[in-house]
Parts: sequence; C-alpha cells; structure tokens
Amino acid sequence: MAAHLLTAYSDLRCKGEGAQPVRGVRGTDSEDTSADQTEATHELPAPDWLPPWQQRHLASLALPASGDVRIWLPNTTSLGHLAAINTMMPTATRPMWDGQRDCWTAPKGHFLTLSNRLLKRHRHLILGREYRPSERCNARCKNAEGPYCTCSCRAKYHGRGRWMEDFVMVHEFGTTYRNESWHWLVATSAR
Repeated sequence: MAAHLLTAYSDLRCKGEGAQPVRGVRGTDSEDTSADQTEATHELPAPDWLPPWQQRHLASLALPASGDVRIWLPNTTSLGHLAAINTMMPTATRPMWDGQRDCWTAPKGHFLTLSNRLLKRHRHLILGREYRPSERCNARCKNAEGPYCTCSCRAKYHGRGRWMEDFVMVHEFGTTYRNESWHWLVATSAR
C-alpha cells in the first residue's frame, strides 16, 4: 500500500500506512460495505443549518448562544474533518461529533484559534453566530474582550470589534434556523 497523508490539512501519515486492508468489518466476511466505511470515504454533506454563499458552502464556524462551536469543512470526509480539526487544536482537546447538527464541535474557547487557522488554509471562511434581536447592546458588551456575545449588535461592537482584527469582511447576511436568529460573516484573512 502506498504511503498517504491523513488529509490535505495534515503532515501526519495514516496509522495504517503499509498495512493490508481490513476485511470482515464487524465480524462479517464481506469485502466492503459497512455504513461507517462508506461515510468515512465520502464527502460529509453540508448540514442544514449552514447557508451557502454564492451557491457554494465554505469552511465554516458557527457560534451558538449556548454549546460548542460547530465546524464544517468543504470537500472533506467525516474522518478528514476530524484529522484536520485535530491539527488545528491543542492536543489535550478533541472535537466531538454532534449527530443532531451533523458536524464536529469544539469548545467555544477555541473559536478564534480555529477561525485564524482555517483562514490560513481556505481563501474564505463563513463565521456564524446566533444572536437575540431583542437583546440590547450595552457597556458590558462593548467592554468585553472576546467574541462571545448574543446581543443585537451581532458582536460587531463586542469588545469594540477587536476580535475581528484578523479578518476582512467580504459579505454579511442573516438567516433563521429553528427559530434561532443567525448572523453570518464571509471573511478572508487580513494578512
């Protein structure tokens, strides 16, 4: 078997490099057809919560009001997602699969790290954040340090916008998903 990399995002070699293909998955003698193998070798479709931009899906991070950051990458299998995300995060932190949202997730504290590292690998990135249209922006929001905000300013004024210093905003738009209001920014790297 030829040597290969885990993903286009990784310089790590596959652990199975040089090994013979595994046959008889899950105790069967069949050559191939487990659902897990099929999912691992086919592109992970864009989840229904992720809107397209210019009729295509971009690498994306979505920051819900509560819960972990949602991550989706274009042209990548589920295992490719996992390998790519693992190369962008500290080794002590592992992404988790969210079967309800059909995406990988990571703790919110990694939002800026992930967004900056994704922008190094992709020309554009779509950043989504859930917000509450009736929540007024106040001094607590404007004086905050990080990007975590759900008020009606859609985090534009959160921490005086410093969290967006590394991004050039290309486009922005809003969507509603399951009665949640979402604001989306299409960004490219400022550097």
